[in-house]
Amino acid sequence: MKTKATILVVAAFCCLAVPGAAESAALAGASVRLTCKNGKSETRHVPLVCQPDGAWRFELRTIDMPDDLVRVTLVNDAAVRRRGDPGWWMIDDGRWGEFTRDDGKPASSPRMRMPFFGMKTGDGKAWFAIVKGLRLECTDAVTVKDGVYTLAVTLNVAGIGFRPYENWIVDFYELEGDNASYSGMGRLYRNWQLERGAVRPLRERVKGNDALAYAADSIFLRCKFGRCDRTKTTKEDWLKAMPPVLVEHTFEDFKDIMRRCKEIGIDKAEMCMVGFQPGGHDGPFPDLFPADERFGGEKGMRDAIAYGKSLGYRMNCHINQNNFYLNAKRWNLADVAKDAKGEPLKYTVYPGGQVYRSCFEVCCNRYVDKDIADMKDLGLNGIFHVDVTSATVPAVCHDPMHPNNRARMAEWQIKVGEKARAAFGGFSSECGIDHVAPILDNALYVSCYPGWHSRKTDIVDGYFPIWHVVYSGIIMSNPFYATIDASCPRDSGSGKTDAVRGNEAVTTYLDTPARRTLKVFELNGRPMFYYTDYKDLAPIKRMYDRWQTLKHLQFEYLEDNAEIAPDVFRSIYSNGQEVVCNYRDTPFEYRGISVEPFSYGLFGAR
Repeated sequence: MKTKATILVVAAFCCLAVPGAAESAALAGASVRLTCKNGKSETRHVPLVCQPDGAWRFELRTIDMPDDLVRVTLVNDAAVRRRGDPGWWMIDDGRWGEFTRDDGKPASSPRMRMPFFGMKTGDGKAWFAIVKGLRLECTDAVTVKDGVYTLAVTLNVAGIGFRPYENWIVDFYELEGDNASYSGMGRLYRNWQLERGAVRPLRERVKGNDALAYAADSIFLRCKFGRCDRTKTTKEDWLKAMPPVLVEHTFEDFKDIMRRCKEIGIDKAEMCMVGFQPGGHDGPFPDLFPADERFGGEKGMRDAIAYGKSLGYRMNCHINQNNFYLNAKRWNLADVAKDAKGEPLKYTVYPGGQVYRSCFEVCCNRYVDKDIADMKDLGLNGIFHVDVTSATVPAVCHDPMHPNNRARMAEWQIKVGEKARAAFGGFSSECGIDHVAPILDNALYVSCYPGWHSRKTDIVDGYFPIWHVVYSGIIMSNPFYATIDASCPRDSGSGKTDAVRGNEAVTTYLDTPARRTLKVFELNGRPMFYYTDYKDLAPIKRMYDRWQTLKHLQFEYLEDNAEIAPDVFRSIYSNGQEVVCNYRDTPFEYRGISVEPFSYGLFGAR
């Protein structure tokens, strides 16, 4: 094992240099900074190696990582730009900015939500990087100081919690012409995912799968039965006692909602039951049953499921496998993830009490089979929805009975998803972190921009929908947290819950129902509803009706998305069709046809 940073750099790269290669491309060199526990650091410039697919590869072998290594920061030569340079930068979650500032607060992700980042560096020129090794252990960040922009990726060795388990690999790709865009970057990453078998197209997965085929042809309606009142108590209070449960709907109310939906012509919908368990939405997981009597108990839940199915709806429910509460009846210290000291790994505090991170190995082997059997017994027949799984990077577990690094934990999450798919036809989760892309069929929202883990800082100019270019036609999704209940007025309660107090940006982004609705249509979204009180179904019906002419695109790749005029966006699909979304208050003419204000036009292949 190497013990000095100087030896590390030489050992890792002297054998990889290709004579003359470093001079042949802008991406062929990079600066590497290694920091060790003693605080000493060293920076070297190293050549990258051209791969058969044209990528310029940086690879740091585990065997060359010294025991006292804390972190490694990599900056490609092409990743340093100056104020006034043409182009833009983009980090892992789609946030981007132009090179227009002298200084500003950095834009970064605590851990990369997608293992890529890139820059447009001029007219018809760009580069794109994919982290292909140790992706769950990295962060990327853009900094600007004295007018100099730097886009770096850092391997957080000290945060791995175990010995590094694979080589750190970052591949840099040069892009030109039509590929020198965020859509071109998305297509490259999508092709990499498809070619290595990480994901399969939705049109292939629905074959012989009635539940998934129904999901692709339907909207997603989520009914919350109860939750704890967060407004009158604090986290300190929650550690002592669970606050009162607010009953938002009973199972009888839910039956009435479904009846009214059917009567007005919403013929296909997946109906998801949220917060049915004891204590409602904040009730202590992993407890799921029996259904809370305040909502109608198990009999009421069974009746509602049977009634929904009689109307032709598919029925599913929302559970959580990430959170284990100390006061749950099924709480077992042996089952939760442990930190490096062997202590149970705390996650957060919710009204249900102290929450710990689950170990998905234990979840997979001791919990999920019984939970699936119990839910099947209730009569559920829609795809399986699990909170949080796709919204956070996996935790580690140091319990000697079930130790797992992040990559192994992700594998267990995928195994859990495979069991759900086998039982219910599909797996749905909260967000768009794609370590579980191999088993993710539906995402409640992709991004919470401009809040939570995708915050807008003063150097961030916006959000590129690169996720949608990558996964349209593969994973059904709703674009933003803000576009849940897209067509419903916010003053009706939709999207305004005490759960997001202090961070209203995530719900107020895209300020009108017309703008939110159009953003769903622009990005090939699946309409999803959750926080609305369902008293007025008209906005839902209007969105349902408008989506009917677009829903076939769920099976198509989004090949290109771009702003073709101020406040006008065009999406081009793999079948050649184009959707033009006009966010203006005046008509926009495209291909000889007028697209009305805050509306879309669907155009055939050229």
